[in-house]
Amino acid sequence: MNKITAQYDKTKYWSVKHPCVFIDDERLDIVIDRIKPENNYRDLIPTLLSDLEDEKESELVWSRILPENGNSLLPILMCPDDVDLACTLIITEVSITQDSVIWKNFGLDMSYDEEDKYPGYIGNEVEWFTQNLRLEFPKEQYIEMIRLFQNEIDGNENE
Repeated sequence: MNKITAQYDKTKYWSVKHPCVFIDDERLDIVIDRIKPENNYRDLIPTLLSDLEDEKESELVWSRILPENGNSLLPILMCPDDVDLACTLIITEVSITQDSVIWKNFGLDMSYDEEDKYPGYIGNEVEWFTQNLRLEFPKEQYIEMIRLFQNEIDGNENE
């Protein structure tokens, strides 16, 4: 099993520390960048951040992070420029079991903006990485990671 946590860290384009997803004590964007170094995925930021301004995008991400039916295509990392899902977007397939959460089949979202389906179309077309990565986490640890992001959002709403 892998270890998943949320920790505050700085990334290249954000000078303020913000929550990041860590896998086995390494930031997720760095893990993904190692799979596809030619695409420069280092310093992508989590889609779970409170700075995601579009409410529909935020709802989409949160509906897919812990899917009730057991499977979803989760947008997990995004470009820090506009802080939205319209730029570089890394997708992972999420599977839930009784005791664990599995992320597999990481890839780049290549979906097109279909009229009246925004942002629900996200994940319809994904360019899956050929060198793939399968990560499995204890469910309780995964939920704890989610809580840190939720707490960040709740804290920002009170400002």
